[in-house]
Amino acid sequence: MALTDVTQRKGFNGDGIIDLADFDSLPVKEQLNAKFLGFDFLDLDTVNKWTDDYKNIAIRDEKDNVRLDELSDSFYRQGFLTKYWPPCVGIDDNSPRDGRGRIRAALMNDERWIPVAKYRYDDRSERNYLTNGLIANNHDPSARATPQNFIDVGVTLISEGQLLCNKNDVVDWLYGEANVKHFWPNDTCKGVITRIIDTILVRGSKDGAPLTHRQDRPDWQEWVTDTLGYTKKDFWLCSADNVSYLFRAWCEKILPSVSKGISPVNIILYSNSYDPNKCRKNVRQCGDSLDTFYRQSFGLVNDSLKGVIEVKPSETRPYKILGCVPQIVGEHDLNGGLIPVDEY
Repeated sequence: MALTDVTQRKGFNGDGIIDLADFDSLPVKEQLNAKFLGFDFLDLDTVNKWTDDYKNIAIRDEKDNVRLDELSDSFYRQGFLTKYWPPCVGIDDNSPRDGRGRIRAALMNDERWIPVAKYRYDDRSERNYLTNGLIANNHDPSARATPQNFIDVGVTLISEGQLLCNKNDVVDWLYGEANVKHFWPNDTCKGVITRIIDTILVRGSKDGAPLTHRQDRPDWQEWVTDTLGYTKKDFWLCSADNVSYLFRAWCEKILPSVSKGISPVNIILYSNSYDPNKCRKNVRQCGDSLDTFYRQSFGLVNDSLKGVIEVKPSETRPYKILGCVPQIVGEHDLNGGLIPVDEY
């Protein structure tokens, strides 16, 4: 990521001017263990949106295309509004702490520069990084952090040894650092915070990776084409969470391809489950499900040809599972390749 020392640049959509001085009248957005240094422009040509820094892991669920589409549309209609505090980045490691959605939406619109607020973070721990990401999501035009976001960050910190899995420490972190009371300030919201605490303690006490990286199907398709260089016709991306998705792949892709003499069909799997163990179970059952469809298809044909001829299934399948997208946080690398099913 590259910053500049320019104070004015052409506005979004090529209209008007973005002047960094316009932000000077805004109250400074406070960040935990950090000092605000000033405003600058971020060169979007230097941003790799597939790195963890830009995927909002734990801080926000990335199955949120509506939010990005709304930000993109707002940029088209209104440009970048300087009445809101810009995205926050740290000069220590040039990583974003807030505003990743706006940065990604600007990338979607093929913008080159976006204004940002620069901070020096004295605490570079994962705890400080994720906590600042949470507390920053309490402003316009951002979508507020949800209970699930607080749960995911808390469980992640426990799994990394940066938060103890006991009620006192979790409560101290939520109220003393993560400002949970600012999100749900009324007594009627106590139940929300109680559920957050209880869920963190339950999930944090379990073994294994706490989180999965979740995206909508179009985003995973884009990851495959960007990272692996495949075109959309080279593969079929399929959710492993329900056999109906595999049945759709069988009917809409595999059977039509066979009738055209095109095989095997390359299958790539992904999951939408929060639980890594459930993800592993789901993807490892897919091969058996496809094999069942294959054998059932031969059974259907043989039943119609009963007494005439019997067609036996070939050991060569008209499909091939290439692997799974990298989803297990802490084990898989978004900048790596596909994960073999038996290693997922």
